[in-house]
Amino acid sequence: MRIVYIVLLLIVIALILIDIALNNKKKNSRFRQRQGVESNFLTKLVGHFISSHNFLNNFKMRYANKLSLINHQNKIQNAVFVDRFILFDILVSLMIGLMTIKLFTMWYVFFIVFFVSIFFITYVGTLYVSFKLNRIYSLFPIALQLFTDEYVSCKNIKNALNESYHKMPDKISVVFEGLARRFASESNYKEVIDDFADGLDFVWGYAFAELLLLSYEGAGDISEDLIYLNELSNEEIKAGAETETALLGNKMVFIILNLATVEGLILSLKLVPIAKYLYLYTPTGNLGIVLWIGGFIVGLMSLTVMKYL
Repeated sequence: MRIVYIVLLLIVIALILIDIALNNKKKNSRFRQRQGVESNFLTKLVGHFISSHNFLNNFKMRYANKLSLINHQNKIQNAVFVDRFILFDILVSLMIGLMTIKLFTMWYVFFIVFFVSIFFITYVGTLYVSFKLNRIYSLFPIALQLFTDEYVSCKNIKNALNESYHKMPDKISVVFEGLARRFASESNYKEVIDDFADGLDFVWGYAFAELLLLSYEGAGDISEDLIYLNELSNEEIKAGAETETALLGNKMVFIILNLATVEGLILSLKLVPIAKYLYLYTPTGNLGIVLWIGGFIVGLMSLTVMKYL
């Protein structure tokens, strides 16, 4: 059995190395780098599976839109990037799961560790995206005010965007610059505005997008609506920042307690001879670790949900 586990582990490591090598090979190709949408067989396989399920495909495209605001690549390029991330997530989680097979008596711990690893890596990825977007959200009232000032003067959305985005803070300037460039190069204004709103995935971003659509669809001057929206977004974002600060203390306590638990477990395994047998080779010890992992996941999810309550 040990040989089987080692072989499986080597296969997973080989798949990861092959995927990395193929990606590096594509990066060295000027044509493919310029196109930015090529992918290897494993990535295509993941992408095909996701595309065949509406829920997964909608989730992927939602994050592809969000990434477009961060890395300034187009939606198709970022869709491939999401496929690669998911493939990496699965392969690494499988490797971690295989490494834990010999550590625990309960056979189903492999599946628990596998799915927990997938969840945790995905959580870290989404946390990174959220962190980047939150910095954009905090600057949204400033950008909206600068856009409104220009729009009140010229009464033209495209001109207001072109004149205002270079005055905005850098992190949100590129977001509005991307919107301005798409307006200049594409005729389907509804798709451009919808992609902008979906990428931000922000209530005030959706409200701003609705005003732009109303203007394009013949509503006329939206100056007063923009001014009112700016006032509302300022108040809401300030309140949200205060809530985020209050939750930060809870997050820090949660992280410190779990780090202390992990440290205590490692120390007990090293210093107490019977601890290794109890935790790793008995069903009760395995169950205790599984319950701790479950509590950790529930805690992460609770802290995330509390942010939106």
